[in-house]
Amino acid sequence: MRLLIWCPHVNLGGGKRLLSRLTAAIAAHPNISHVRLAMPAAAADDLHFNTDKVEIMRLNPAQSGGWMAKESWRAESNPFRSVRSRARYLRYQTTAPGLFHSLEQDVDAVYVFWPHIVPFFPFQKPIICTFQDVTLLDYPEILGGRVTALEHERSRDWLTKSSAVIVSSNHTTQRLKTHFQLPFDNVHRVYHNILLDGQLPTENASTLKGLPSKYFLYPANINAHKNHENLLLAWARFERRQDYPLVLVGEGVDVMGANHPLSANHYWRQDVLQGLMKRLGLVAGRDVYTFGYVSDADLNQIQGRAGAVIMPSLSEGGGSYPVEEALALGIPVVCSDIPVMRETLTGRDAAVRWFDAYSPDEIVKSVDSLLGNYDHYKQAAEIESKKPRPTWSDVADQYVQVFETAVNKPRQSP
Repeated sequence: MRLLIWCPHVNLGGGKRLLSRLTAAIAAHPNISHVRLAMPAAAADDLHFNTDKVEIMRLNPAQSGGWMAKESWRAESNPFRSVRSRARYLRYQTTAPGLFHSLEQDVDAVYVFWPHIVPFFPFQKPIICTFQDVTLLDYPEILGGRVTALEHERSRDWLTKSSAVIVSSNHTTQRLKTHFQLPFDNVHRVYHNILLDGQLPTENASTLKGLPSKYFLYPANINAHKNHENLLLAWARFERRQDYPLVLVGEGVDVMGANHPLSANHYWRQDVLQGLMKRLGLVAGRDVYTFGYVSDADLNQIQGRAGAVIMPSLSEGGGSYPVEEALALGIPVVCSDIPVMRETLTGRDAAVRWFDAYSPDEIVKSVDSLLGNYDHYKQAAEIESKKPRPTWSDVADQYVQVFETAVNKPRQSP
């Protein structure tokens, strides 16, 4: 089978890491002869695959409508703020179908990695898309009210007009049912809660300067569902925060650093988090350390040195990669008690201290409890680290089965 993977947008960090691992695993599958990966050039610059089965088509700014090619998850911006750029892309997609049909030339199926923000495009080949989560609909403050209404319409199109839809958890399916009254007979669940990297750091030495000796780590971008507000409120109440500071890694967290000027903010979340740091009296470089977007190698080293990983997120699609990687390293986890995390950590939660993510006091209580029983949680995490986990080959095999089913079944007209 020859496959087009169309990725109109991917956020730096977990999204890009997932795309690269999944593409490599699909390309390695014996039933896949060729993969054409089409994505914005700026996001594809540092992608490399050790196989000639993957062809990367880098869409330049003109081809991608302008906004997709930006590294727009940098601290000073946000991919959804540029309404004009997004509108140019939408106009481009509807007026220049030749590009999109050329992408699907000589392939058997089209896999749309992240079918959000963009309208459905009627490719001539069977379409399979992935709803990793329903965050943009669950948190309308990310896009704003009017754009969220448009996103609801676009999502319905992708759900109903695709030959198959892949979700990464049962929770995502339930959220889709909440938003849409659909039969969902074309939805397939494939779990992604496995390690993003095949290799983990073997020594506790960071390649970054300025890390404290002991810390809690939270790697995440600053979107609303990542819940940095309640985490900062909790850390302001955490009496041992100078002994165990908070280390933040991810797109946008630079705004909470010591030298980020208020005038550089372009996104309301930046103002909120910067204001909270000041109002709560949290001191950057003492209570909270920020490193922004870092390479995979640096992230692995930062994870390897952490005393614990804290995950206060209000919403995740198919679990949390930082949590998976922490458990693989034998690092305890303090985690929000939300359905998707309970689902993906079933039978593996002995090393996890749960908390109500909406309650700063509960977060503090859980952090104190973990520190007070640290040897117990550390031992449980080390036991979990020795248990075998699914591989990317296992995930790819399930994806290819869905692709083959979509190719072989009669396709309805969109």
